[in-house]
Amino acid sequence: MDLRKTILYIILFLSSSIYAQKLYYPGKSWEEKKPIDFGIDNHKIDKAINFAISNENSVDTNLENAIK
Repeated sequence: MDLRKTILYIILFLSSSIYAQKLYYPGKSWEEKKPIDFGIDNHKIDKAINFAISNENSVDTNLENAIK
């Protein structure tokens, strides 16, 4: 492949990736919905939360201490 084509591909790649990385910030007011609005059972969510809490990692959150 000649140098011109290589440079063209690099330019196209870089210019397309710029537009793919647009930042998004939500507005000041967020819409709130209940789990049932999405067909999710509250009991299952509570069960998942309790499972996560009871199986939480007990390793020190300071990795410097956890690695020692």
